[in-house]
Amino acid sequence: MGSISLNKGMWMPSPVPVQSAEGSNSSDGRSSPVLGAHGCGTVSTAPPGSTSPPTKATAQGGISSYSPASTELFLKCPMLWVQTQRGVQPRVEPEWTPNRLIGTAVATGLSAAYRQYDYIGSPLTTLPFALPVAYTALEAGWVEQDTWNLPALQKLVERGIRLAIEGPQLEGMQAVVLTEQDVYGRRPDVVFRRHGGGLVLDENKVTLSLDARYQEARLAEYDHAWQIRDYAYHVSLYLAEPITETRYQLLVLGPRKQVVLHKVALTAEALTQWYQSAQAVWAAMAAVEAGEPPWQNLTACTNKGLHFGRRCWLHDFCHLCEGDAGRAESLYVIPPSQEGRHAL
Repeated sequence: MGSISLNKGMWMPSPVPVQSAEGSNSSDGRSSPVLGAHGCGTVSTAPPGSTSPPTKATAQGGISSYSPASTELFLKCPMLWVQTQRGVQPRVEPEWTPNRLIGTAVATGLSAAYRQYDYIGSPLTTLPFALPVAYTALEAGWVEQDTWNLPALQKLVERGIRLAIEGPQLEGMQAVVLTEQDVYGRRPDVVFRRHGGGLVLDENKVTLSLDARYQEARLAEYDHAWQIRDYAYHVSLYLAEPITETRYQLLVLGPRKQVVLHKVALTAEALTQWYQSAQAVWAAMAAVEAGEPPWQNLTACTNKGLHFGRRCWLHDFCHLCEGDAGRAESLYVIPPSQEGRHAL
């Protein structure tokens, strides 16, 4: 298992061997990440010394590493993770909403803006670079319907981008080190270098609206997020330099637009604890991939807080059809490889 080593009071992962999902170039079946510090004032577009970073890293002891999104889905429910991986889909899709698409479009635009920051000084000059790519991402995912028209969504996307680049995120920052770059199968939003030194890892979140009564609870969720810990660990390993600060930037588009920059405190002990937990979770995921049957997290089936205000979309597959793919065909699109009960 990899360890966390201390560096002047800051945490930093000790390098551990990694292996590409497609194989390894070394004689012992493993390859080590090429580590090196990136220069200030430039955005790196490829990992140091490599043009194809691994999409699945293998940590010491042969335990595979999975992306935060995949891991969080597994933690929500292993059965849901498996069936999602296999392409099971409900035949009747829920009503389309633009929430996720707006977040994607804003993230795409901000990444383009970050790439223009040779020196951080006049953020608004990056807007002409950000909006076209953001609108392209929006148009690619927009579903034509009566409730949400495209011009209205474009205004929301522009509002989100303006909130970010006019907000406090860039204060004290000297340069962008990387943005939306593949880091061992992860794509963190942005890493800055502060004036005077130190790396800052930021993740942007967008919400259409947020009642002030629920803001504290929303921010509290970020304090314990798997994603920020995973990104901080792997970015430090990739850059061979500790992350000194981790933050979430929450962009609230209405009813009162605002930017909230929320710091997440990560100590060496917290990262050590997270990594130990991650090893156990990834081992369980690898075991299911290898053929062990997935289990159901029955506490998640009707927990609307976990499923965007609805019950789990796989609910009828598991409970009405009792996991039998043949019985579920009238309700779900079942890939040909699925046969029988909880087919593996």
